[in-house]
Amino acid sequence: MPIQKIKTEIPVYIAELRLLERSFSSLGRDEWDNFVLASGGSFLGCWAVVKARRLVGTVRLFEFFIDLESRAPQKVGQCAVAVAWGKVTFLDRIHLKPAQRHLWDQCFKLIVQRFGARAYHYGSHWNHEDRSRLGAIPGFLTQTMLDKQFHLDLIDFHDWAGFPAYRRGISENIRRDYRKARNTSARVETRFGLAALRDVFALVMLRGQVMHKNRVRFSSFVDYFLHGAKLAIFAKNGFITTVRMKKRCYSAFFGVQLGSNLYYLSGGTTKNRHGFGSYLFLTLIENWFAKHPSGKFIMGPARGRDDPNEYTGGNLLYRRKLRVISVNGVQFELNVKPIR
Repeated sequence: MPIQKIKTEIPVYIAELRLLERSFSSLGRDEWDNFVLASGGSFLGCWAVVKARRLVGTVRLFEFFIDLESRAPQKVGQCAVAVAWGKVTFLDRIHLKPAQRHLWDQCFKLIVQRFGARAYHYGSHWNHEDRSRLGAIPGFLTQTMLDKQFHLDLIDFHDWAGFPAYRRGISENIRRDYRKARNTSARVETRFGLAALRDVFALVMLRGQVMHKNRVRFSSFVDYFLHGAKLAIFAKNGFITTVRMKKRCYSAFFGVQLGSNLYYLSGGTTKNRHGFGSYLFLTLIENWFAKHPSGKFIMGPARGRDDPNEYTGGNLLYRRKLRVISVNGVQFELNVKPIR
């Protein structure tokens, strides 16, 4: 759509950067998601999540442009924000082209100037980007209310020559479990979107066993509803992979795929001597390697030590055995008040 045809309010300016509001009808899934992927955004910033968020409140879409004297304005960024009760929540970041990430500070200020004095929630526990310094905002005082310090663990396929090289590089314990499980009659099966609803019960039961073992409060009913809702939102990009033998489900993985990234959201494995948990993970990693040789397998957030080589127990130790690396996570809350 030509920029001059976008219907919006009077633009707000900071230097050469311009903010324009877009309607949902003027944008499409592919246009939005392609920019999210190009900027390195997570699945929480994709079109499906942005549209679903409208069911519980107001969501507004913005694009950032640089005005060029000799050429048409160039789009450099976009963001979606949920606005309610004196709060602005980014879904889940400001998406900027890699060459324009130095404009983050100016983009954030444009959003503040649009909405004024409010609480601003930025990022999520899936948001990995470099931290940027926010300078003074003319006419406003800012106070950081929350700044979560965490990182995300992932397997970057670009670091490996291929799946055979990756498999040789991981822990011998995991390789042994993988070989053991392959010699059984176990079957790995993946279902996408609403077709995966038939596997939610098994997933929830396995998660319940893990939570009980770790003495974590758990509601099977709530968990079943949440996973069903996620499958409805993510549609063909949401999936459940299971490992079954003799009709019994031993391991389950709930994930989301976006571009060349595969996200591990939840899962569970019942106690067994066949190594089915490792078999499930390595099968998924192998298949994703085949589809996206330069992709990423994102395991999720972690706190504390950001060197996986120092992980010593539980899920973190398992991540170390899978040879994850850590990248910086960003999530904060800022309180903005007018200068009186």
